[in-house]
Amino acid sequence: MYSPKDACTDGPDRKAHNDLPLIQWYIQQITDYQKAHGVKLVDVIDVHFYPQAPNVFSPQEDPLTALLRLRSPRSLWDPTYSDESWIGQPIMILKRINDWISAINPGNFKTAVSEYNFGGDNLITAALANVNALGVFARQGVYIATRWTVPNTGSIAEDAFKIFLNYDGSGSKVMGDSVECDSSNFEIISPFAYNDATNRKIYVVFINNVGPGNIPVTVTIDVSAYTQSGTVRLYNFAAPNIHIHPIGTATVSAGKFNYPVIVWSANLAVVSY
Repeated sequence: MYSPKDACTDGPDRKAHNDLPLIQWYIQQITDYQKAHGVKLVDVIDVHFYPQAPNVFSPQEDPLTALLRLRSPRSLWDPTYSDESWIGQPIMILKRINDWISAINPGNFKTAVSEYNFGGDNLITAALANVNALGVFARQGVYIATRWTVPNTGSIAEDAFKIFLNYDGSGSKVMGDSVECDSSNFEIISPFAYNDATNRKIYVVFINNVGPGNIPVTVTIDVSAYTQSGTVRLYNFAAPNIHIHPIGTATVSAGKFNYPVIVWSANLAVVSY
């Protein structure tokens, strides 16, 4: 939003550059250069994302911090979410950058988040926030995303990647196109969905943001936009240190199936249709 010359605040340097946010101004400049000289200077617009709310990027997992951490991925995309930090307003960083690209030079730049982190490797809420972020990255069309740093082998944070990249321990991956998906209460259940039309599979990944002390619930998942029948394999990882594993099967009937959800968990339904 602001340049180092303005000490990262709204100052005279921004005012001297049409009062535009720094990255928006930058995208405009490299676009103008490309149009004038026929040379593309930049392929990827890259940003870093570290939650600024108190203790989110830390090893703490007290109840208040845990809930704050689970909400923090909304600052990647949600225009209705005011960041609960010194920023105090919507960030929606990926949506904002995509909107700038679409307005200035649509389709000409990819986006990347080459550093991000939501807390310690052994915090279940950090792992769940990471699953949420990976879902958002796919939905927002992010080309490259790299967590700072690589999760420790055997940590619960590693499961955030395994649920997408090796959910059955045999190399099976979530594949296909990111498709529209909604929840009746996305603050409790945060869903993402993918349709692999080639292999006739639907993948539904969702996070249960409800923590210990709450009663497990059964979630009804509606895939009727793609199929009325099919078989489903279910997987999850959960608090306090339950790693990714199969939890059973289900059957799609009239386009729907039920999924038993435990507290603080990341869940995957693999629908074959």
